Amino acid sequence: MIPKDLQKLAVQQKAATQAYGQAFDKFLRELEPLPLPRFFAIAKKYFEEILRFHFELDRKHVGVKHAAEELFRKALVKEEGHVKTEDLLRFANQWRSVSHNLHDPLFDIIKGKGDDSYGDLLDNLPLLGYEAYQTLERKDYGNMDRVKWFIGITVEKLIRGQKRIDYADVYHFVWNGENYHSMMLHEAAEAHVLHLSE
Repeated sequence: MIPKDLQKLAVQQKAATQAYGQAFDKFLRELEPLPLPRFFAIAKKYFEEILRFHFELDRKHVGVKHAAEELFRKALVKEEGHVKTEDLLRFANQWRSVSHNLHDPLFDIIKGKGDDSYGDLLDNLPLLGYEAYQTLERKDYGNMDRVKWFIGITVEKLIRGQKRIDYADVYHFVWNGENYHSMMLHEAAEAHVLHLSE
């Protein structure tokens, strides 16, 4: 039998966790968005961590999670080249809206993907960088084959010189991957604020 005092503490912890989550989400919603060039400068660092954790270290099921956590770990210990905490929190909060901005421009172009897989693709596209994002937003490539070609050449440029990373794996990661960047960044941000409070 579980002691009543332990049960009481479990209920209190659940309530506190829920209250913290709600307060944290409210805090994020009130943050000013980053200018897009700054957002994509941080996205570049995030993609570098993904290349390291997901591909080089082969942490396929947790690579994105570890990449998001690493951005915040570097900020916590003030490692050289780190992104300051305020910018990281704004970046994590902004990922969903930046990716969603491509929903309408690409909606009539991308065929054969259901709602979930289309959402997954949008969630991956900020990894391609600011120039690619602007190109896709302008609908410079008006059919799916040309969009796939453009994503392919962009991936190729981004990983050029990475001898231990396979182009086909990264292309598949972007085009088909269920990677949950927005969720992983949000969770890493939430944990980071907890660490700062210890």
